[in-house]
Formats: sequence, C-alpha cells, structure tokens
Amino acid sequence: MGGYTRQISGQQASKQASKAAAVEQAELEKEKKTALENAEEIAQEQSRKFRNKQRRGIRSLVETSETGSLG
Repeated sequence: MGGYTRQISGQQASKQASKAAAVEQAELEKEKKTALENAEEIAQEQSRKFRNKQRRGIRSLVETSETGSLG
C-alpha cells in the first residue's frame, strides 16, 4: 500500500514540476516579447532621428546653394 501512495505522490510531483516549467516558459516568452517590442521601439526612434538629421542636412545644402555661401 505504501508503494502505491509514493507512486501517486511521484505523479503529483511530476505534474507540479511540469506545471512550474510551463509557467516559467510562459514568463520567459513574455519577457522575450517585451524585449523585442522595446528593441523595435528603439530601432524606430533611431530611424526617425536619422531621417530628421538627413532632412536637416539636405535643407542646409539647399539653403547654401540658394544663398551661395557656407554657414
């Protein structure tokens, strides 16, 4: 009888371990998703800054060519 009880508790321990592993995996996936979203936001911000810098540079060149002077 005692062996049977141990077998059941072994199954319970296995179920609990599986559940804990699934919860941990879900948390890791959530962290990964958040990290990807943050990286995407940073990339978009850098891209926006780069485009703005290019526009300022082009605008500066246009103004220089129109006025004929540098600075």
